[in-house]
Amino acid sequence: MDPNLFITIICIAVSLLILVGVAVMLRRATVRALVWWVGLACLPVGALLAGAVPFLIDGWNRMAEWWQLLMGAPLAPVAMAGLIVLGVGLALMLLSRVIPHRPRKKKTPPSTPGATAVRDRPIYDQTPASETTTT
Repeated sequence: MDPNLFITIICIAVSLLILVGVAVMLRRATVRALVWWVGLACLPVGALLAGAVPFLIDGWNRMAEWWQLLMGAPLAPVAMAGLIVLGVGLALMLLSRVIPHRPRKKKTPPSTPGATAVRDRPIYDQTPASETTTT
């Protein structure tokens, strides 16, 4: 299998896995947490589109080589799109830390079953006690 195809499949799978987690957490998580996770999901695809994944695999020396290439020639449109997606992902992750946190309201269960403040339904078809006794 071609290593580039393998890397592409891994990056897309990681992003989709994170987005599935976001979809599962949609109703339970705060907006702040969801924005952070969506930003995190943008990072693998952004790194793939920017062409940074092989450089990340090779480590610091390859990253320095990419930076020298960036300074020497203009970027291709796909690489520019990848850098934009990376920037959007990082911005979403940073923005999620700025959104104010609102704690959830805790549901307090009743202490005992008999201590609930629920009244029974009124029964309208029952005759009053004074009418039932006839002499």
